[in-house]
Amino acid sequence: MSRKWVVIHEFFNILEAQRLEAVLRENNLPVNVIFREDSAFAGVFKPALGEGVIMVREDCAEEARKVIEDFNKEANP
Repeated sequence: MSRKWVVIHEFFNILEAQRLEAVLRENNLPVNVIFREDSAFAGVFKPALGEGVIMVREDCAEEARKVIEDFNKEANP
């Protein structure tokens, strides 16, 4: 099991982050949501970089990306 966490998705609003976090957890994937407001760069890069990122363990990244892709296809047919 990998201990390294990687960014798999950048989000632009909190609702998107909450939905994706929930769907990843429903699929038993470890997930961390990092809001840029919690970082030292709060407000500085937000317009260019978005609200934050979703991270998963490196060994779960491929599966997590697939879960997000499938979720987005269902949500936006």
